[in-house]
Amino acid sequence: MLLPADIEAPAENKLLRQFGDALRSDILLVPHHGSRTSSTLDFLSAVQPKLAINSSGHRNRFLHPAADVFTRYQMLKILFLDTACIGALKVQLRPGQAPQVSHWQHTQQRFWHARDRAAHCRD
Repeated sequence: MLLPADIEAPAENKLLRQFGDALRSDILLVPHHGSRTSSTLDFLSAVQPKLAINSSGHRNRFLHPAADVFTRYQMLKILFLDTACIGALKVQLRPGQAPQVSHWQHTQQRFWHARDRAAHCRD
């Protein structure tokens, strides 16, 4: 699991130069909440995550994730889970097993939660 926090493209490039293939991770916390200034194609290609977790709020004022960033994850066939869409996530890691992901939406969804959702939440 790679947890890069609020880094942007310059820091991603520095990590690529410094660590290269060692950045590969099955799970990636989406850098900088999916802002336009992060998640470069080179970075995502090096990390090669199977799952990307984006931490953002419902109707956040920054409109994260940026549409082009979300599209980049889709293009690379990376499963993209966004807390703005599905609420809190729980990831269980067990040796020799695929990560088990559960989220709030499956257990607490109410009919009104489907209204006024961001476009990327409807996929």
